[in-house]
Amino acid sequence: MMAASHGQGENETQKGIISGHAYSIIGVKEFEHDGENVKLCMMRNPWGCTEWKGEWSDNSPQWTPELRKKHKCVAEDDGTFHIPYKDFIDQYDYTSIAVDNDNNYKRFGTEKTFAPFEDYSTFLITLEKDAELKKLALDLAISVSQQGNRLSKYKRNEDPWTPSMFSIALICLKTGRFLATSNSERFTSSLIYESEIMPAGHYAVTVIPVWN
Repeated sequence: MMAASHGQGENETQKGIISGHAYSIIGVKEFEHDGENVKLCMMRNPWGCTEWKGEWSDNSPQWTPELRKKHKCVAEDDGTFHIPYKDFIDQYDYTSIAVDNDNNYKRFGTEKTFAPFEDYSTFLITLEKDAELKKLALDLAISVSQQGNRLSKYKRNEDPWTPSMFSIALICLKTGRFLATSNSERFTSSLIYESEIMPAGHYAVTVIPVWN
């Protein structure tokens, strides 16, 4: 599964793309039309309404009855639409890909409440044996996220929060070496560590909030 988003907040661009929404990429199309090669991404707004208003949008005259039928383009405000690939690149800032639930992956999650303007927090990881990442075609992925304003009505009232961006650092405690770092310009951040092998030992993940 793939998803794309356009920054933070709840702002709509002049052409109908809303920031802060994780749009599903549900298909790609490529065909010839009027002597031109057309490349389209088929998208869906998770809120089920408000769509792309530019070229090849639902109501665009570029769609012929035959093309509409073949590519399942319905002129309804149902959240599903087509967007030219060049406009997809221009309109979306982030694209994410979800991996299959592979037994080789080990997952762990935790929750941290930062004190007001707390500088950083550190989480410890212990590997009891070497992780042969390259052999298993795996990477170490660390993600940090904070709910956006559009989910504020679901937050716990007793836990007020201040929006923040995040920086992440992965450190080997044996050597003190920084193995990987990541800086984010939004309220989610991910770090990917690629290596042939990750030796058994102790590691630290330091999360640094960048308070707005």
